[in-house]
Amino acid sequence: MRLRKQLFFVSLFTLALPWVGCQYVQEMEQTLLDGQAEALRSTALAVAATIEADDSLTQPLTQFSAPGNRHGLYLHPFDSPLILDGYSGDWQSYGYQPRSFKNLKGGEQSARVLSGLRDKQIWLHFKVPSGPVAYFNPGQSSSAAHRINLTVIDAAGALHRRTIVASSQGRSQNFIASNTTPDRLIDHSISGIWRESSEGFTVELRLPLALAASGLGFAIHAPNDAKPTYANIANSSTNTTAPRPSLQSEELAKTLSIFRRQGIRLSLASTHRARVAFDGQLAGLKDEQEPPWVLNMMFNLALGDTRYPALPSPSRDGYFSQKEVLESLADRLQSARYSMNSQTISSVSVPIKTEQGVIGAVLAEQNARSLSGFTNQAFSRLLFYSIIVSFGSALILVLYASWLSVRIRSLSKSASGAISDTGKVSEHFLSSSINDEVGDLSRSFAQLLSRLKEYTDYLKTLSSKLSHELRTPLAIVSSSLDNLEHENLPAQAEVYAQRAKEGTARLSNILNAMNAASRVEQAISGASLKHVPLDSMLTELHTAYADVYRDTRIELSIQSHESGFGLLASPELLVQMLDKLVDNAADFCPAHGAIEIGLKRQESELLVTVKNDGPLLPETMHNQLFDSMVSLRDSTASKAPDTHHLGLGLYIVRLIVDFHQGRANAYNLADSRGVIFEIHLPSPVSA
Repeated sequence: MRLRKQLFFVSLFTLALPWVGCQYVQEMEQTLLDGQAEALRSTALAVAATIEADDSLTQPLTQFSAPGNRHGLYLHPFDSPLILDGYSGDWQSYGYQPRSFKNLKGGEQSARVLSGLRDKQIWLHFKVPSGPVAYFNPGQSSSAAHRINLTVIDAAGALHRRTIVASSQGRSQNFIASNTTPDRLIDHSISGIWRESSEGFTVELRLPLALAASGLGFAIHAPNDAKPTYANIANSSTNTTAPRPSLQSEELAKTLSIFRRQGIRLSLASTHRARVAFDGQLAGLKDEQEPPWVLNMMFNLALGDTRYPALPSPSRDGYFSQKEVLESLADRLQSARYSMNSQTISSVSVPIKTEQGVIGAVLAEQNARSLSGFTNQAFSRLLFYSIIVSFGSALILVLYASWLSVRIRSLSKSASGAISDTGKVSEHFLSSSINDEVGDLSRSFAQLLSRLKEYTDYLKTLSSKLSHELRTPLAIVSSSLDNLEHENLPAQAEVYAQRAKEGTARLSNILNAMNAASRVEQAISGASLKHVPLDSMLTELHTAYADVYRDTRIELSIQSHESGFGLLASPELLVQMLDKLVDNAADFCPAHGAIEIGLKRQESELLVTVKNDGPLLPETMHNQLFDSMVSLRDSTASKAPDTHHLGLGLYIVRLIVDFHQGRANAYNLADSRGVIFEIHLPSPVSA
């Protein structure tokens, strides 16, 4: 793993600071929410105790909670007038949901009923699924048509029955149903509109609240059917009571207003979950300042992704569905949390009890931000600054790691380039002046390379020194052996003298080769560059090589190019390079074999090739062939078995190629008939 990544992962431990801060914020937030729930519970208990102690308050709540009210209608309040037209468009604008009543005869479809209250007038909207509508015929009984029977109880407790029918679409007829009066007596206090729909028919009614203040039941009958299809009472013909409608009690709402506090909403629920009173709004404090979105985001991250269910709205159907309300109606205190507009709502419900048992519940709700807003802002800033410090520390560590990595990478690059592929030690190794471990390492590298260069220079001059020191004693030995030829020696001594003479000749060849290599290196150091037309040079050399190597066929192949074959080089060194290559090729080429010298241009360089027939190169020697003292000649492969070779010829070729900033390669031919040497020399094309 790279140093930068290591320091990056190490820097992640700095995140422990904001993590600890997050844990602290979470604990504080939980403590605040628990404290808020406890305060709400105290408020709800105070409201419940006030209602339980006042008979004038428990009486209306008990009436709403009567057992027969389980199927009672909820009268939604309306702020603006409704239009009696049989359509539900004006109802839908309030977002109220209709209440469904199942088919009492087992059908799958349900009747949907909307109910509301406006200016002491009850509004009802029935949407009834049915087959073709049977309208009322004045010549027949009303039971032969589709009809709605209303059972109402007025404020004085008197029970009344009404039959709603229609002769056709439009205004309905409202007959008073009684055993002592004819069923054609019309009640003008009830107005209605009857319309057909795609599913059956709809009926919209308006009647005085005083007529149904204590009870409101309905039964929807099919033609000639005494049993209702849909109803909220047991039997429309024999039932002597009707469920009391649930509505907002002004008297109970005034009691709730006594405990009004900003940001808290108090509600009363009957035993049938109907909301019969409420006071207050869930809005936060007016002077609460929301933190910037970045801080708010950080605070949410600190608290974790706590997902609360959405807060149900009893205003849609008039009934509570929260678990805590159901629990409190079962005589158990319960609290819960919800989400509304990305904010947390705390909810607490407590039962209201009398001697008869639970008669209702008090629900207290509060926005969590309204209680702990300022504290949250302080913790948000603390969290934000902690994360900024942590990320700043991590960034500094990463930048430091990057700087350190760049220095180490630069040192590695300098070290890898300190010695070239040819073994030459660079003279331009830059050491660091910074006084740290990396700087010490770079200076140690520089000192090591300096000593290595001194040793390499010594080795380079060793051959010339040895040749100079050995030439005089070698001459003495050689002259002594020549003088022994004129002496009468025993036959065995002549054999030893001949072997000594061959050895001195071999030593002389070695010294000559070493001198030649030294002269080439000296020539390279003092060579001057000129413009050389390489194609013309090869043409002249081809003629000379053909005369020298008569047992070998010398061929020349030049691929013409419009840019020509001129390059900036030392002609003497180029000739010597070609001599070595051709001499090497001729030495391995079999009798009457072929040597091909080639020249072509490849973009911004010239490619000189020398191919020869003969033995192939070993696969392991391709990269070592141009090194010093490397030779593949033996008595079977060389045309001059008595000649000793040091392997300096191709080494001299590489020195000359490196001087011209080129490169040399050697490969076996694809058809395995010989070897090819490639020399790439830079030769930019003139614009």
